[in-house]
Amino acid sequence: MLGLLLLSFACQEEENPDPLVYWEQTGCADPWQTGPLETEEKLIKAVESYLKDKNVKNARVTSIFHDGREGVCLACTCTTGNRIYIAAPQNQKERLLNLGFQSID
Repeated sequence: MLGLLLLSFACQEEENPDPLVYWEQTGCADPWQTGPLETEEKLIKAVESYLKDKNVKNARVTSIFHDGREGVCLACTCTTGNRIYIAAPQNQKERLLNLGFQSID
């Protein structure tokens, strides 16, 4: 019984990795074509769809926090202060970095 519990926990850990990378959300220059006024649900769907289209395997948005740098301009490329955190298997990290995400470590 204990073995089954440990196996279940190990699988759960593998399926739910810690965030590897984050994205500094911009006013309107993000590649998934959403802005800071979108609902969180719509933003998550857009980001995850973008990652799937870019062939990033098993990536998911884990959280969106207002803990980044907020730009003091109104240009599309200015950051909003929101960071979008992404969890994915370690073997997908390089692909995420090549797409412009930033490493957490």
